[in-house]
Amino acid sequence: MTSYNKTIVDSITLSDSITHKYGRNRRYSIYITDSTNGEKDFTGSLIDVEVVKRINKLWSFSAKLIGINSTDRTKYLSEGNEVKIFSGLNCIFKGRLEKPRFDSYFTAELTGFGIANKLGDRYIDTLSSASGSSGRQQYSNVATNTIINELASVNGDGSSPWILEPSTNTNYGSVSVRFEEETRLKAISDLCNAIGYEWWESYGAFPYDKNYINVDSKKGSSGSVYTFYSAGDNQNIKISKNEKDYERLSNYIIVLGRGDGINQLKSIIYHATDNRTTLASALTKTATTVSVTDASVLPSSGSVWIGCEKVSYTGKSGNDLTGCTRGVAFLGNVTEAYAHEAGIAVYDAQYTTTSPETDSSIDKYGVKEHRHTDKSVINQNTLDRIAQKILNDRYEPPQVIEVIPSDPHTVLDTVVLGDTVTVNDNVAGLTADYRIVGMYIGMKRGLDTTKFELANKKRTFLEEMQEDRDLSDKQGSFMQGSTNCYVTGETDNCDATHGLRIDFFIPDEAVAVNSVKLSYRLSDYRVWSTTASSSGTHTHSVTGVTSGASSLSTTNTNDSPSGDDILLYNTAGVDIGTSWTTISNESEITTGDTFGVFI
Repeated sequence: MTSYNKTIVDSITLSDSITHKYGRNRRYSIYITDSTNGEKDFTGSLIDVEVVKRINKLWSFSAKLIGINSTDRTKYLSEGNEVKIFSGLNCIFKGRLEKPRFDSYFTAELTGFGIANKLGDRYIDTLSSASGSSGRQQYSNVATNTIINELASVNGDGSSPWILEPSTNTNYGSVSVRFEEETRLKAISDLCNAIGYEWWESYGAFPYDKNYINVDSKKGSSGSVYTFYSAGDNQNIKISKNEKDYERLSNYIIVLGRGDGINQLKSIIYHATDNRTTLASALTKTATTVSVTDASVLPSSGSVWIGCEKVSYTGKSGNDLTGCTRGVAFLGNVTEAYAHEAGIAVYDAQYTTTSPETDSSIDKYGVKEHRHTDKSVINQNTLDRIAQKILNDRYEPPQVIEVIPSDPHTVLDTVVLGDTVTVNDNVAGLTADYRIVGMYIGMKRGLDTTKFELANKKRTFLEEMQEDRDLSDKQGSFMQGSTNCYVTGETDNCDATHGLRIDFFIPDEAVAVNSVKLSYRLSDYRVWSTTASSSGTHTHSVTGVTSGASSLSTTNTNDSPSGDDILLYNTAGVDIGTSWTTISNESEITTGDTFGVFI
């Protein structure tokens, strides 16, 4: 019996040691680790703390400590040291210290970002499955989980050693995307925003010594894990804001990708009807049968928009639209039928912005336009998906609720960012499910200031506005896709046999050649002759060539000119030169000549 009791006591002691290594019941605590001096508990000095966590955003913290001596300042409160913050016994934040601030009253003000910022320290260089120069990496039809693995790895090869090790990394499918002089974290964020996925960091279980990056279609629970009551005997929250965000309502979406002007990728989608479905399988650019996930929502015959291509059909067979005519009309800068990936939106084209279906978003609210730009997108299907995602998230105004829990530590024992919760508002007679899209956890001078932002959509208007500001910063750092004029000139003697050679090179950054304008003057040539008087000269006319000035504007009809030579040929298809643009004489140049790109 004694031995049995001793075993119980030893087990309890061991369990107590494990449970209470970190955290304090029903209070906030903070631990700071220095690589040389180890870890120290600063909970006794903590008077203010706030942890901010939002969907698809870098998490951050701020804190104020008092009673800080010179030893603490030197050994522990140094930039780059690791910080762990707990609510009760739950680790709610792990990150790194930014440069702290101190005053003469032994007070330290701390700020920092989550461990995902380690990815923010590393810029894009060379990635195994991508092409392009260092800093400019382009993926073409590569699985998203492969892209994430490479972005998260130190050597860009998708394997250990890791900057952050991928934990959950759900494959969306193959995409084409280009990253331009940006950090690994920004690249992951851009990719997730493009495909409608979410990313977040995690630390593993006790002792929270792992550094993970996660990517999935949704963070948190699908079903409700907690119920908030705003009134009555079970009241556990105060609702500080409850409103519909009409500023975020948009039902006509324009998304711009790489390029400029008529060469810029552009996708348009609008909500003038609820007769909507998606492609059940990929569609080639010449297919005349379209398989959708639910053909019952569409008329027996008519026309549909598939991405930015209008397709007419004469009948239905199950979930197939049959007798299709491709490329009836187009949206954006699309000019011909193109291949579409599975999952792309398909919707009834008989309803328009000027003649919408009753109770559609445009019918109820009028046309509300929203423009979004992402220069990293190099594929029309990817752009179509972004437009589709934005429309699905904005065609009805989201309900946004801000709640203040009466017992934050109890709530944080159960819920995490992204979870679905139920709000029971007895006063308004409303019970509905919402998603936690923002958490502001902490205290100030001992008073808890925790609040949660709930919404029936993924993100709030303010977050998307911040994304737009981030994008403006990105575009300001390096202009991509702007229209440029390249001017070159050459003077030399030439005839029908010996042409004038004009060499010019198109940079790798070029998206397309819109037009080439040629301005030239042909004159009698001048030569030196030993039979002429001393220092004399005389001229000869060029057979078949008329002197004088002329100009010619030609249009390029070829794609993908980047880095290639340009060859001028006439309308009869006779090449002039073999490598670069070569002009022999005026008789070989006629209006309508095109500049062809040979890869």
